[in-house]
Amino acid sequence: MLGRPSLYVNFLQVLRAQLLFAPEDFFLDELCADNFLHASLAALASRTSSCDLAAPLRSELARFWAFVGERFGSEMVEQLLAGGDEDDSPVVVPSDEIGHVAPSRHG
Repeated sequence: MLGRPSLYVNFLQVLRAQLLFAPEDFFLDELCADNFLHASLAALASRTSSCDLAAPLRSELARFWAFVGERFGSEMVEQLLAGGDEDDSPVVVPSDEIGHVAPSRHG
């Protein structure tokens, strides 16, 4: 991204044009919700949040996220920029809440 910002500016413009064809509930619909695009957009958000990007790319990213928010809802953008879905995060259960597990009786 740092070496070829114009490539990514063009990519984001094409991606935005393609997403115009997706229904507004694309990321909520049961058939489409858990698709590669959600993970890819989360990765894009993660990789671009900590980079010192060229001004044109930073500007195009702002336009892209604004479009995603308008098209699919601001919650979607907040979730992507925050690093994903909390429901997918690992859950740590304290050992005192696990209870006793009986040993296996396989012989």
